[in-house]
Order: sequence, then structure tokens, then C-alpha cells
Amino acid sequence: MKKTISTVFLLVGALFFVIGSLFAGIGGVLLYSNIKFKESAETCEALITEIEVYRDSDGDTYHNVFVRYEIDGHVYDEELNYYTSGMSEGDVITLYYDPANPSKTVVDGDNFLFIVFIGLGSVFAIMGLCFLIKAIKDKRMVKRVIAMNYIIQAQIGDFSIDGSLMINGRHPFVLRASAISPYNGQAYEFRS
Repeated sequence: MKKTISTVFLLVGALFFVIGSLFAGIGGVLLYSNIKFKESAETCEALITEIEVYRDSDGDTYHNVFVRYEIDGHVYDEELNYYTSGMSEGDVITLYYDPANPSKTVVDGDNFLFIVFIGLGSVFAIMGLCFLIKAIKDKRMVKRVIAMNYIIQAQIGDFSIDGSLMINGRHPFVLRASAISPYNGQAYEFRS
């Protein structure tokens, strides 16, 4: 049972660490590229001409925001990839645009989602790292105990038949024992 728990901690830790690191990494790359884009971009005022509201089959609400802005005498009508509840038709917002391609725009304040990705990804990665460290420490301790041939006297607590499991047409016996390690004073429970 201890081996199974240790393996679960190892797998869950690795999964949390990998997924958390991916989320944090993707959020970081997107945030960095957004900041770099804004550094080389120019700004203009844009008028929100329309906000389309629609629902999907699950009933979730989505918004398509359309803006109009003028750069060097040319008028652009574009859809934003950004919406906040504070937006309404007729509002004027600040856009960052690429001087070489004015239809490529970014809205000021759209870094929030990337920061959430980085934050949640970091939390998951740290949790995964904690699980991994615990699993590795447990495995090292077990290897050390086995290598040193430590003998721990255990007290049998229960001896029963596991009715939930069947092997070769028979229910296996289950032995539960507990012991206090003379080396660190920690209590251990064992199950066969």
C-alpha cells in the first residue's frame, strides 16, 4: 500500500508540475510578446461600434467587440480579441497597433489573462514540486531502510480477508500492523 501511495504522489506530482509549468510558461511567453508588441506599437483612439452578444449550446455568453479607428487617413473596422464588462457601444478606447500592419491591434489592459495563467500555473507547478519532493524522500527513506537492514518490530493490529478483491478465485488475507521507528520516533502503519 505504501508503494502505491508513493507512486501516486510521484505521478500526481509530475502531472501537476508539468501542467503547471506549461500554463505558467505559455502565460509568460504570451505576456512577454504582448509587452514587446506594445513597446514597438503606436497608439490610437478607437470607437466601439458594435458588441455582439451570443450564447453557445451550453448557455455560456460570449461577446464580439468591433471597433473603428483611423490611421493616416485610412479607416479600419476590426474585431477585437478582447472584452470586459465595462465596454459598451459608443465608448472610445486606446488601441496599440503595429505601424507596419495597422489592422494588428492590442487593447490596453489585456494582460490580465496572461497573469492569471502565470499565477495558476505557478501554483500548480509548486504543488507538483511538493508532491514530487515528498515521493522522492519517501522512496529514498525506504531504500535506505532496506539497504541498512533495519529491523522494526511491529504490532499486528488486524488480520482479515479482503472481500473486495479476488485473486485466482480466492479472497486474499490482509495483515495490518503498526510500529514506532526507534530511529526517528515516527509511527508507521503497514498493510499487506
